[in-house]
Amino acid sequence: MSNSQGPKIRVLVADADQVFRETLTAILGLEDDLQIVGTAALAGQALSATLSLRPDVAVLASPLRGLATLPLTIALRHQLPTCAVVVIATHPGESLNELLSKGVRAVLRKEAQGQEVAACIRAVHGGGRYVDPESITEAIRHRNRT
Repeated sequence: MSNSQGPKIRVLVADADQVFRETLTAILGLEDDLQIVGTAALAGQALSATLSLRPDVAVLASPLRGLATLPLTIALRHQLPTCAVVVIATHPGESLNELLSKGVRAVLRKEAQGQEVAACIRAVHGGGRYVDPESITEAIRHRNRT
């Protein structure tokens, strides 16, 4: 847990898997400097919730039903450019370059620990980027196969 005295980082969590979404929300909710402002199960819900709740960071688990991650990211970045987008995926390395080029600030594998996700949220909120090492390795392997 972080012991931040400043304003909390407002976070939206979106994932089609209810158990993953609720677990991640509960874990992040334990962090003193993070505030979960909303959740979504579908891409359309994630877009509308992000626009109405205006989180600092949107954590999107890929894939979300209703719209692929890239078009959703483009829509979010266009309509709410102040919101940093973090993508959590099973195999993010396959689309890592494209995700980053479309405005995603961070990419994590679904196996990431809660503390890593929280640190990632803090990093992107501070203007940084984050890609977990396993996603980089996977991206290199994918590129070498093509």
